[in-house]
Parts: sequence; C-alpha cells; structure tokens
Amino acid sequence: MGGNIIGVVFLKLQSELIRSTTEALAEILMAYARKYPLETRNCLALLPNGNCAMMSEILSQVHKARLFKQLVNKFNMQIRKGAQI
Repeated sequence: MGGNIIGVVFLKLQSELIRSTTEALAEILMAYARKYPLETRNCLALLPNGNCAMMSEILSQVHKARLFKQLVNKFNMQIRKGAQI
C-alpha cells in the first residue's frame, strides 16, 4: 500500500506545475522517508528518475524539512525542463 502511495506521489512530483502542490507532495514523501527510509528508497529506485543522484541528495536531507522541500522543488523544475539530473 505505502509503495503505491510513494510511487504516485513521486510520479506526480515530476509533472506538477504548481509550487504549493509540489510542496504538499514533498511533505508526503518526507513523512514516508522519515518513517520508512529503506522502503522509500527501494520504491523510488524502481521508478523513472528515482535512483538519480539528486534523489539521493534529497533523501539525505529528510530531517531538514526546509532544505528537503527546496531540493524537491529544484528536482521538479529540472525534470519539467528536461534537464539531465
């Protein structure tokens, strides 16, 4: 069940246009990553762009909410612009 939620949230993060929605999705991802770190990483590793260096950096900042959200917003913008991450 949790894996499905993580997958949907992560895929939506890659296409969302509204910053406030991206931040809300980041909070969901952060909550799962704090409570289930290994399971979250494993779920993300199976998804497109889920195993990139930027996601590793984001997940390493899971206990710093502000930085986590900033990195997620940066990830979102880079993915939408088609940048190589």
